[in-house]
Amino acid sequence: MINKQITIKQHYVPGVYLKRFGDDKGLLNVLDLANKRIGNKKHYNQVCFDKYFYASNTGVKDDVSQSVEEYLKSVEDNLGGFLDEFEYKVLENKHISEEGLWQMAYVISFMWIRSLAFRTQMNKMSGDMMKKSMQLTVDSFVHMTDDIPGCQTLEEEKKIKEFIIKGDYDIIFNNVSQLKFFAEVEEFAKKFVVKRWLIHISECDYNFITSDNPIIETFPHAKGFYGRDIWSRHQFFAISPKILIELQPNYNVSYLGKRVKRKRLYDKVDVFKLNLLRADSSHNYCYGQSKKEFDALVLLREHLITSELRKVLRKQS
Repeated sequence: MINKQITIKQHYVPGVYLKRFGDDKGLLNVLDLANKRIGNKKHYNQVCFDKYFYASNTGVKDDVSQSVEEYLKSVEDNLGGFLDEFEYKVLENKHISEEGLWQMAYVISFMWIRSLAFRTQMNKMSGDMMKKSMQLTVDSFVHMTDDIPGCQTLEEEKKIKEFIIKGDYDIIFNNVSQLKFFAEVEEFAKKFVVKRWLIHISECDYNFITSDNPIIETFPHAKGFYGRDIWSRHQFFAISPKILIELQPNYNVSYLGKRVKRKRLYDKVDVFKLNLLRADSSHNYCYGQSKKEFDALVLLREHLITSELRKVLRKQS
């Protein structure tokens, strides 16, 4: 990395995307999910980052993180213009070509794989698999400690076995497992592009929000150890305050005909439901152009009854 600028602050949600949800100064309204309150506005470049996020070990400078940053920048350079064009075609009811769908599928895959949520999901899955493996072979695993000082008595081996079977512990991984998936961006895009595309358009005085987890998923009817596969999940991606893409299962994946549908939302309640799903599936913060979308979410968290919430949402501006 000689003579190259070192990027310390590495975003897991690109600023060029977050900027779309800010005001003309680039400021975002912020909903603090943990504290159930609306915080101070923040510039889009001051959220959703960590020091050396894409390093092998978060926070530790290495060449890997800089190589990943170069790749991310190469995609981000054209991201803003593409999202603008896609939004224009949606709002003006223009035809969206297969190439356009492919490019958006790539963006969704790119945004998903780079995220903190994807990393958390991969680490949890790897940890659960390792725990399961240790529990299934617990006797062999415990006997491996025979040569470790302090782990030689039957009583100590019994305690270790109980600890492993109970599973009240975390297994910590570095970032390598996530970073390897950057080579799979196109493979995931292929899975996304053949889905059914329902494009929600807010036609009311109420906007979509985004968050520190821009691509959220629902996992209906969990099945088996791994849960539902990617084909069976729904993915949601708000590309702007007015446009939200929902990818739905398409069980006839050999059919690549007309599978894009626009749905115009005139009722604030319909937009609110999608924003609520967003908030429930995010880490710590949601972001939006205006404060009123967050007011309703805070009211719900304060156990306001549904009928009263509807009145608030439908109240004339």
